[in-house]
Amino acid sequence: MPIYQIKNGIAEKIETEDFKNEKELQEFVEKNLKELYEITFIASEFWTGGSEGGSIDTIGIDESNSPVIIEYKWGQRENVINQGLYYIDRVLEHRERFELAAQKKFGKAVSINWRQPRLMIIAKNYSKYDQYAVKRMGGNIELIRYTPYKGGLIQFETVFSGAIIAGKPGEAVEKKEKLEDPFQKRLNWLSEDGKKLYLALREEILGIDKEITEKHFKSGVSFRYGNRTFVSLHPHKSNTRVYLLYKGELNDPKKITRSVKGIGTVFAATRDFSVKTYDEIPYAMELIRQAYKKTI
Repeated sequence: MPIYQIKNGIAEKIETEDFKNEKELQEFVEKNLKELYEITFIASEFWTGGSEGGSIDTIGIDESNSPVIIEYKWGQRENVINQGLYYIDRVLEHRERFELAAQKKFGKAVSINWRQPRLMIIAKNYSKYDQYAVKRMGGNIELIRYTPYKGGLIQFETVFSGAIIAGKPGEAVEKKEKLEDPFQKRLNWLSEDGKKLYLALREEILGIDKEITEKHFKSGVSFRYGNRTFVSLHPHKSNTRVYLLYKGELNDPKKITRSVKGIGTVFAATRDFSVKTYDEIPYAMELIRQAYKKTI
């Protein structure tokens, strides 16, 4: 999508340019992972281990301490998606190598969440076959398109973001239904009232901004603006638990939220609270909008 600069009321198209090579792109992303995607960098050219291992371009952990594998598609590297999936399997088979790298970076207290490993592909463009392939594969795969412009500008766009399949560490997913939506079982388990309450809150969140996307877990849904999560929902039969990812002082005059520090949750969050009735949704949305505004 073209970007224009306004000069004296006239729109001037900003010309695109590119990185010199894949390494320059990789170094830029690694230096800015935290700002771009809330991912903490661990290492470059990480060897997965084993006689059939390989070298992963970039590894890190996201806000929920899940492993993130990043590969860069440069030129005609058409096999980069399959290569990335292969690397995920190798990392799961040799988890101790990843954990040692993380401990070396952050200390022995770091705990890796192996239920939701992510694969991110960063490229200047994708073919229709790339997008079709990842939709058929399912799993936690993200296709990200970058467009650099002259004048030090760059745009990142998420082309595809697959659902998370949260099973046991290293567990293979064989049945097709598991590739479709890991959250569907939980929806089916809810009571009619519990489902309606969750859907009403979900609709309000998606109504904040058309750019908001949702990411399905086995036990709930996270909502993102761009690549930043700001709220997650964990529906129950009689209420919906809301997890906010909010850094700073939250304006909560009713004091219904609590800190989740030291409590532990499958979602990346700093505070949580419950919504039990429709009447509580307006106030809940005031809190959720505060978290959303932090991401834009």
